Amino acid sequence: MEMLLVEVENLYRTLMGVEPRSEQAGEKFTAADHSDRGFTYHFLEQYDKALADYASALSLDPNLAIAYVNRGVTYASLERYDEAMTDYTTALSLNPAFAGAYNNRGSLYDELGRHTEALSDFSTALHLAPSFMQAYFNRGNAYRNLGQYDKALADFTAALRLAPNDAEVYNNRVAFTSAWGNMTKL
Repeated sequence: MEMLLVEVENLYRTLMGVEPRSEQAGEKFTAADHSDRGFTYHFLEQYDKALADYASALSLDPNLAIAYVNRGVTYASLERYDEAMTDYTTALSLNPAFAGAYNNRGSLYDELGRHTEALSDFSTALHLAPSFMQAYFNRGNAYRNLGQYDKALADFTAALRLAPNDAEVYNNRVAFTSAWGNMTKL
């Protein structure tokens, strides 16, 4: 598993245009390095290691908004929703133009049944980043959850226009359209 982590870290850094770093080689990790590695640990479902890396990142730079967002994602995965919400909100206080933080907090609101607050966050994310496919997809789900099917369909269609080859977006829109068609026949 440790070898897989090294490969994932190196691939991430290569894709991001950053040379791989190694604490073992005596190189000091930056706050961003810890946050990035924490996110890698998150995807490997090594949540304790992820949280430790986010703590290291935030001790080095308490204003690193992405570390709060990443930690919020891990907290949400662990069903520690209050901590996730606090981290997303902290990230937004540090960077009010962080569309991804609005999207993540909106997803958490939606999961908690707070659909109106979710809509507000998704709409803010889309105001900040009009081509943010995931925010359209998520807002469509929130509209669906509120029974606003015309608006849900419009957002699912917008998401599909932005990502026409995304199987999840396509399948979700088809399933929604099919279910909605059956609902209108009742």
